[in-house]
Amino acid sequence: MCPTMPASRWPTQSRRGLSMLEILVAIVILSFGLLPIFRLMSQSRQVMYRSVLEMKAMAAASSLMDALHRAPAAVLARFPTAELPETQLAARGIVPPAPDPTLPRMVSVRYLNDPSLPRERFSNPFGQILEMTVRVTSAAPGTAYHGRPIVTLRDIRYLDR
Repeated sequence: MCPTMPASRWPTQSRRGLSMLEILVAIVILSFGLLPIFRLMSQSRQVMYRSVLEMKAMAAASSLMDALHRAPAAVLARFPTAELPETQLAARGIVPPAPDPTLPRMVSVRYLNDPSLPRERFSNPFGQILEMTVRVTSAAPGTAYHGRPIVTLRDIRYLDR
């Protein structure tokens, strides 16, 4: 015993440090608190990546839709009803903006009222109406969105005006 310290204040053998059980309980409590935080961080990263991808896709789709609105009506009137990639638009007289290689765009133009049917124009007072659709997919390899459509943008155009 130390002569300068009273016997009642001297630590006993059982109170020196933490036991193994106390350390394990502390680690378990800490892990239950940290696991949801790490899971939330990974989910927020996925949501952020998806939102950046959607913003880029929406900008690409709207710029191509603007090019379709600027195209002459005669070009759109003889546009095929099939879905075409944006690389075939230049051959048809539509100059699309510079494409993003990771976001390919598909374009389809179709009549909402078929002018070849005689009664169809009388049922619609607006004249010939085209529906233009731009679909943007992801071509970035190794992502969860590879080959899936990200944005589909639809608009109409009156040909008689």
